[in-house]
Amino acid sequence: MTPTPGDPDDPIYFTYSNGIDVTPTTSPTDRNVDLDIMGVGFLGMDFDNTGATLANADTAHVYLVRGEYDPTDASNLKANGPVVECRSVLVISDTEIICTINLATKLDPADQTTPMTGPNDEVPLGAYTVTVVNNGDIDVQPSGANEDLTNPFVKTDLTSTSTFTVAPY
Repeated sequence: MTPTPGDPDDPIYFTYSNGIDVTPTTSPTDRNVDLDIMGVGFLGMDFDNTGATLANADTAHVYLVRGEYDPTDASNLKANGPVVECRSVLVISDTEIICTINLATKLDPADQTTPMTGPNDEVPLGAYTVTVVNNGDIDVQPSGANEDLTNPFVKTDLTSTSTFTVAPY
């Protein structure tokens, strides 16, 4: 028997999305902001909250990125790495984390790990993507030569609800 188009018994095809929902979505620069992030799979991520881990360590991280995060190796830097990292990640549940982002100290673009503390080193005004990754290593990939079979690379998708704007109002 062949189902007719529109038959209620036809399978519904869809793809899972690893999106997140971030609040608040905006802040002036030079502030500490607590982000509340709703998503999925946070209990399985190893966030280092000692502050000793660099932004490119192979543990879980929450980043503010211009555009879409890309860990591909580009002269020992990520092709599109973090502008700043969210610290003190508190895992509330498998679907919620809270972290603090310091908009007064962007990461040094020369190494993408060291917070800058000069008078003009705040995160620049603009729109950013909040991205959660389970592995912050340079050149970590979900497949191919650098695929980590024991801890497969996972990052959240680029979605409208993962956008964060740094602006005066």
